[in-house]
Amino acid sequence: MAVIVNPHLKALRDERGRAAAQVLQAGLLPNPTFSYGFESPRGRNAGEKENAVSYGVNWNITSLLSRNGTIRSEKKHAASVDLDIAWSEWQTAEAAKLHLYRLVLSQSQRPLWEELLRNVREEYAAERRVVELGLADRSTLAAERNRLLRARDSLEQNRYHIERERLALNRALGVPPEMKLKPETGVVFAPPRGLPDESELTKNLETRRLDLLALRRGYESQEEKVRRAILRQFPRINIGFLTARDIDSVKTNGAEISITLPLFNQNQGEIARERATRKQLFDEYNARLFDARSEIGKILNEIAAVRAKIETVNTEIDNLLLQKRWAKKAADDGRTDIFDYYKTVSRLLKKQLEKRSLQGRLADLVIALEISSGRTLIGTIPADRSHER
Repeated sequence: MAVIVNPHLKALRDERGRAAAQVLQAGLLPNPTFSYGFESPRGRNAGEKENAVSYGVNWNITSLLSRNGTIRSEKKHAASVDLDIAWSEWQTAEAAKLHLYRLVLSQSQRPLWEELLRNVREEYAAERRVVELGLADRSTLAAERNRLLRARDSLEQNRYHIERERLALNRALGVPPEMKLKPETGVVFAPPRGLPDESELTKNLETRRLDLLALRRGYESQEEKVRRAILRQFPRINIGFLTARDIDSVKTNGAEISITLPLFNQNQGEIARERATRKQLFDEYNARLFDARSEIGKILNEIAAVRAKIETVNTEIDNLLLQKRWAKKAADDGRTDIFDYYKTVSRLLKKQLEKRSLQGRLADLVIALEISSGRTLIGTIPADRSHER
């Protein structure tokens, strides 16, 4: 949907028509030139003479030398444009997927923030009753009030994040901001259990990354432009055919050829410019390939760190679930006060929220890895269902 509807991609795809027009223009032959001359005699003997006329056709044949190279250059450029558009489409689709996951994860955090707010509100109410009975100092109540305010602020921040991601998703999909899109029930980010290693992801990277392929086609197009500029060093040659009649009614037919002598301008400036552009494209290609390989290694390292953190948080959540049950039973039996239970619930909810945040970070990293490696990774490898815990 993002690739088809997004208005920026629609405008970008119009570039294809321009590139196709350039290919068409490159294949056209130069037009011949028609010349006509007229001379009227003057003087004492002019009455005995006729008007002189001449006409002819000439054609610049030098452009034929570079015609094939120009056609090849424009075709390579058109292929580069197609790949650039495809790269933009890929990035737009990945951005839509990323904002969808962020929206779903933000929405999944909302019930947790609401439960945390209820828990803190109940704890504050209980603390206020204790203070009213004179069993606790009012400074404790002030601290609980600050926690309540922070919980309310966090819930509002969650609402803001949901709306922000909704608008970002609408923009990526190319739909109006006011349109309310509802993801299917049960949409979750299922991170792949295992990822290809760095060597596999970087192998043949230059044949998968569409932007690298576009740069390669652009370099090949520029190579043809360098050849064309070199061919234009040759003298400009025009050939033609003439027919004339002078004032004595003598008719002549003939041919002419004109050659521009390249004494000063040997197209040095254009050759230097095209060679500099070719070198720039070559260096840009190598720089982008280097950056892509480095980025893959960096992302894989961060993914490993986030996954390790998620495993640690999962263990802490399991422990807090047990503590919650024990604290509830102890409070019901009168062996401890209710505040231990409230604090355990708050710690549990915060850990669950931390896990959602880590899952969001993992989604960002996996999609960034897809873009950097030019491969689809989500949905092709068995999913880790631990996110449902």
